[in-house]
Amino acid sequence: MKRVMILSGAGLSAPSGLKTFRDNDGLWE
Repeated sequence: MKRVMILSGAGLSAPSGLKTFRDNDGLWE
């Protein structure tokens, strides 16, 4: 499940966006 979410986030946003996605959610941390 985590992989799918991360892949989706990375696909929608650039590699740099991944960090923002995780920070925004805060759940990944």
